[in-house]
Amino acid sequence: MPWSLPFAKSPQTFFEVIRRGSSDPCSGPYSDPYSEPNSPRITAIDSDLVFAREPMVAYPHPPSQATASSITRTTPHFDTPPCFIRKRRWYILVSFRIGVLFLNAFLAHFDNFILEYFKSKIAEDLHIQVGQYAQLSSYWTGFIYAISSMLIAWFADYATCRARTLALVSGLCGLCILSQGLVTNFKSLLVARVCMGIWQASVEALSISLISDMAPWPEVFLGSSVFYVANYITDATAGEIVRIFDVLGIKKWGDKMKCIGTVGMVFAAVVALVIPEPRRQKSLVRESTEEFGLCREKERRLGLAWRDVRKACVHMMRLRSLWVLVLSIGIRRLGEHFMTIHMPIYLRSIYPDVKELHNKYGLIIGTTRSTSVLVGGIITLIIWRTTTAWRWKSVPFWVATIGGMVSSIFLICAIFLRNDRRELIGLKVSYGNLAMALLTSETWFGVLSTVLISLLSPAYKTLGFSICSNIQWIIYAAGPEILRIGFGNKDLSGESYSHILPIALSVIVPVCYFWGGIGFLVAARLLRQDMEEPSVLHGDLSYGRKLRFVLASFILVVVVIVLLMLGTISRP
Repeated sequence: MPWSLPFAKSPQTFFEVIRRGSSDPCSGPYSDPYSEPNSPRITAIDSDLVFAREPMVAYPHPPSQATASSITRTTPHFDTPPCFIRKRRWYILVSFRIGVLFLNAFLAHFDNFILEYFKSKIAEDLHIQVGQYAQLSSYWTGFIYAISSMLIAWFADYATCRARTLALVSGLCGLCILSQGLVTNFKSLLVARVCMGIWQASVEALSISLISDMAPWPEVFLGSSVFYVANYITDATAGEIVRIFDVLGIKKWGDKMKCIGTVGMVFAAVVALVIPEPRRQKSLVRESTEEFGLCREKERRLGLAWRDVRKACVHMMRLRSLWVLVLSIGIRRLGEHFMTIHMPIYLRSIYPDVKELHNKYGLIIGTTRSTSVLVGGIITLIIWRTTTAWRWKSVPFWVATIGGMVSSIFLICAIFLRNDRRELIGLKVSYGNLAMALLTSETWFGVLSTVLISLLSPAYKTLGFSICSNIQWIIYAAGPEILRIGFGNKDLSGESYSHILPIALSVIVPVCYFWGGIGFLVAARLLRQDMEEPSVLHGDLSYGRKLRFVLASFILVVVVIVLLMLGTISRP
């Protein structure tokens, strides 16, 4: 289909009424509408009303005319909205809903900034020791969040109520934030924080799953990228929001928590009102008209649910590109996690007298990483709309790989290039190199997350995405935990460790970026094979492939258990 702007004027300005047999597993046989252009066709909105309609609008993609034996999977199928609606108005509506999801994620994660920004004040008010405060974001609490996110994602897919589940967990997040402002001791704060993390952990998977069904291809790349800006924009805007609270006379950290929690609960009601449950779109690799789990609104038995989950896991195991992509993203995020956590510690050790260093560092992180994510989404959108050649569609993978290597060079310059005689100039040099490092390193985040969820089974894509995200968490959260255990759970901001941090940053981060980039290129090659080979999802899994998955699962479980035990023992 020739490329056209999304808002371009054309005589075909209305979306068709959906219920096409090619994409509805509950419908009957499907006949190609393009094969008989002059034949009248009737489509049903529900069981009572039928309407005659004009010829099918060829947007975003015409239905495939390929046979089952010769399928070329270039883009997933997209079902248009279930009503007559102008394209421009529909785009505005989808953009508004993605903005709502963005603000919801922003509010759900704002308490993390408050806990970090007012760390010393909270510890003083609640009489918390350094080791106790670290438990609020420890490895064992993260493990609880990972398990809860998979359970919530499974329920949302099983009950087909992702939008309502998201509204519910968002309201509970706001309630937990409000309760953190009411605590009077550490135990109460820990319980409130753990409850907060349980609901907070599922927000990303539910939101990305909804966006992948609301936005068409390739606009979904930009939609996911906009959502992921919420992960970074907090660092850029939180300081100014705190100042607004101070101007309004709300100066206590507990009162700030109460205000944010109240706003979060109100916004959860907005999510429930404006976010509908979209129809599940086709994945990048599945072309069969039989989608398990999508026709069982009246059959809610655990036996069927278990069989569907097992089929979804088998679907994931068959994909060769999926696991390379998951491991590569985990390794890449390991390097970013090191840089995000330890770079401000390193800067404070070098420039201890600089005021508001934390706010400036957060502003740099927020603006540059947000810009990088959006640039990656825009580049991918333009490429996937203007070409069908795979050598061009794989450009985002190359951009992510080369950007990571260039970022490593700027990071090393930010660490070692400074002027000791003039502190201000040295800090500006570090800020400039750090900004360039972050600007070139985050183009992949929204793009590859979209590819990841688009490879999964549509019926259980939220659960699959949650599983992949938790595997990535095991990888990127294990690095800082191992470093902390290796240093005996001591404060890395002390003078005795100031000479170790630059070496760790300049070695670990580039190595992670390099291997993550190589993994991206391998995943791009395997992704094309998964999309273009019809036999990917057919046949039995080989014994060797099953053995590799069992071995990898065993290693991950052992790593988690060892880190949980060592982390608990080493804490004071």
